[in-house]
Amino acid sequence: MAVISVEHLSYQYKDGTLALNDISLTISKNSKVAILGPNGAGKTTLLLHLNGIFTPQKGKVEILGRTIDKSSQKWVRNKVGFVFQDPDDQVFSPTVWEDVAFGPRNMGIAGEELEKRVSTALKVAGISEIAQKSPFNLSYGQKKKVAIAGILAMETEIIILDEPVTFLDPQGKKDLFSLLDQLQHSGKTIIIATHDINLAAEWAEKIIIIKEGKLLTQGDTSLLANKKLMEEANLALPIVSEIFSDYIDEAQPLPTTIKEAQEIIKRWLKK
Repeated sequence: MAVISVEHLSYQYKDGTLALNDISLTISKNSKVAILGPNGAGKTTLLLHLNGIFTPQKGKVEILGRTIDKSSQKWVRNKVGFVFQDPDDQVFSPTVWEDVAFGPRNMGIAGEELEKRVSTALKVAGISEIAQKSPFNLSYGQKKKVAIAGILAMETEIIILDEPVTFLDPQGKKDLFSLLDQLQHSGKTIIIATHDINLAAEWAEKIIIIKEGKLLTQGDTSLLANKKLMEEANLALPIVSEIFSDYIDEAQPLPTTIKEAQEIIKRWLKK
């Protein structure tokens, strides 16, 4: 079942920049999707259409079967949560609790239901102990979790994250993607935009690659081991694929994940 359908979407900024050029794609329910492309490819512009912040100038965007336009902007923001690249753009209330409560409160949620939503979101994000702290005194990783908790409290079916690992340390990345996997297992559809090929290879189920506002391809993570495609997209092969490229026959698929590489090494050792 497609929860997101984009048909012939184009978008031009006022300065004349054509950010999206005739893009068509679909995203299935309960999937983990990575949108890849070099800087300036149009990744963020595409994401902003999926949340209704931008509406199509040409083409069509459907979320959960409903066409997105001016009349459905408020509705779609209750269905698609957006976590910005910089949490400082999203975290602004006096306390973490108030920040997480902001979204559902604007939806008209109050009383026990609001308390329940905020408490649950804080717990799932692993930040219950800092509920009464000022978000301005938190680490970057903690602020990221606060921004995500705010989306969780809105109980959106789809969660989008723009460059989610920017400035996160290794443990912060591990914690974040453990949380995203937990959310996907609970039925959420998770979409990230990134230029981190290794991250996409290890985490995503579906890959969407764009360049200069155009869709190059969409499919599974095996696309990332296609050297010709990666060169065309101005992206690098995953490190694992690069290491094995000189040792595997061209007719054989390159590994894209550590687990796949380990399986190849095990087979070699048995020979």
